[in-house]
Amino acid sequence: MRILTIAFALSLLAPPAGAEPDHRAAAARLLEEVAVPGSAGFVAAADALRTAAPSECGTLDGDGLRAAFQEAWDAWMAIQHLRFGPIEDESRILQVAFWPDSRGTVGRTTERTLAAENAPVDDPVAFAKISVGARGLPAFERVLYDDDGPVALDVPFRCAYAAAIAEDLHRLASEIEGAWTGEWGTSWTTAGEPGNAVFLAPAETSQRLFAATLGALEETARNRLGTPLGTVSAVRPRLAEARRSGRSLRQIALILDATERTVDVAFGPDLSADAREAVAEAYGKARTELAAVEELGDLPTALAESRIRVEILQQSITGVVNALRARVGPALGIAEGFNSADGD
Repeated sequence: MRILTIAFALSLLAPPAGAEPDHRAAAARLLEEVAVPGSAGFVAAADALRTAAPSECGTLDGDGLRAAFQEAWDAWMAIQHLRFGPIEDESRILQVAFWPDSRGTVGRTTERTLAAENAPVDDPVAFAKISVGARGLPAFERVLYDDDGPVALDVPFRCAYAAAIAEDLHRLASEIEGAWTGEWGTSWTTAGEPGNAVFLAPAETSQRLFAATLGALEETARNRLGTPLGTVSAVRPRLAEARRSGRSLRQIALILDATERTVDVAFGPDLSADAREAVAEAYGKARTELAAVEELGDLPTALAESRIRVEILQQSITGVVNALRARVGPALGIAEGFNSADGD
């Protein structure tokens, strides 16, 4: 009886048979419910981070700074899958978080900067021009943590460097929010109208968003999990994203949350009840597998104790991608297209 009741409720929410998807409405929902509030959340978290990162060590609360850092990265993960426009312009995505980092650029650059104490930490304009490997959230992680955990924040340059990175992150967050609430947001919601040279048809916004959503999930399976998985004979746990701050599995949870909400908000009203149920089931399976890995500890520990569980998690995220391709793309009449996470 309960299954029949749920099915009936879902049928009431389903779009009329043969209804054309409303791409412009989907774009408006994405802007109003995901992009703008998410960007504002990142601005607020970055502001809290710079407040927690005074340039002088004597007034710095290490625990408070690490908590603010974690919250800032959480806020970034809520929008980083929107890899077009405000985040992609001026390579802001790489400035906020230079990743994947297959060559260890962040580690080498940040360690050199800390050793030489040569970053222009007192000049925000000059600091914004240094290597992206020495800025952003991954560099901040290197300032706060090493392989053994949190580091002492008692070296003047280290504290000033943290403050400079926080200030730079706030600049980037403000630029992203300003673009979504300004010209880019207007272009996004007026696709196909005269004078819109960015989106020539309403369906183009749905295609861009769909490709970015798939790209974020594919990147998670390929890089967040595939890279540290390595091979059976050569597991590479040290390459797990954000492992020093213990965030490797949290990154995956947040990607699942952000992409599912995006699909639900933007595309949900144009999907049938069956399609929504299939997508929800795929996300549910991925979360179940993630929970099984989390029970083992952090990602490096899980890889050491049960590599197969991590592989199953990876497969479940690929399952989400497959469900979206099968159920969402055809319903919206859009192809996947290119996304900036393809890594070309």
